[in-house]
Amino acid sequence: MYKKRFIAFVIDAVFVTIIVWLLALIFYPLIVASKLYPIYNYWIVVLIAITLAYFTYFEKNFGKTIGKNLQNLEVVSKEKDLTYKQTLLRNISKILWFPVIFDVIIAWIVKSKSIRILDEISKTEVRCIDERSSN
Repeated sequence: MYKKRFIAFVIDAVFVTIIVWLLALIFYPLIVASKLYPIYNYWIVVLIAITLAYFTYFEKNFGKTIGKNLQNLEVVSKEKDLTYKQTLLRNISKILWFPVIFDVIIAWIVKSKSIRILDEISKTEVRCIDERSSN
């Protein structure tokens, strides 16, 4: 499961990065024409917003992101239906990609049942779709 989740994460990171690059490509002529180069100082905010929107939207509405879909994984709530609050909370550590490492390390230190501590806090879990359908 660790390997599948890591591969799904890399696929999603590449997909989000492509979205940000495409936006930069689209807006570049406008920025040059208006000489608003300092706007790139705030581009990190765009990256954070797109990352959170991507993971939150896809996990809430489909139970999976593109990467998770390709790896036959899904996000489910341990309670009732998956909510936007749960999906946003579980993805906070992905805002700049690097903090997710601490999310995993903290879960390991506290001997959490989940791979990531934010899965535990948000009361969600990632399941292999193959396992669910065989039960």
